[in-house]
Amino acid sequence: MPAESEDEDETWGLREVTLNEYLRATSEERLRMSKWYGGIEKLEAKMEEAIKKSDYSSFIWVQKNSRKCPQCSIPIQKAEGCNNMVCTMCDTLFCYKCGEIISRNITFPFYLVKASQLEDEVLSTVTHH
Repeated sequence: MPAESEDEDETWGLREVTLNEYLRATSEERLRMSKWYGGIEKLEAKMEEAIKKSDYSSFIWVQKNSRKCPQCSIPIQKAEGCNNMVCTMCDTLFCYKCGEIISRNITFPFYLVKASQLEDEVLSTVTHH
């Protein structure tokens, strides 16, 4: 919501305070910003709303771009490489593609042990690494 503000040249115009500006602002700067919104309470309410929207956007991104660790459920994102993942929170070794925990005691690579159970698409990507 843009608010009226006095510019440096003492003219009035519409001014939107961004969340980054608010978070970086000193107490004095926030007090000045609050005048544009009709008081500190209104400015803080607007910024709390922006934080909630930002948090929700982050939550949605994590849901779409990560998989939960099968042991501790922390979200994990795969950037590159094979599907064998190690959770940095609980040190569980697991397959990113199917979500199954991998035993550290097996002598064959997990993708060979599980090959018969994986889809053809997954098998072709795993064997080309």
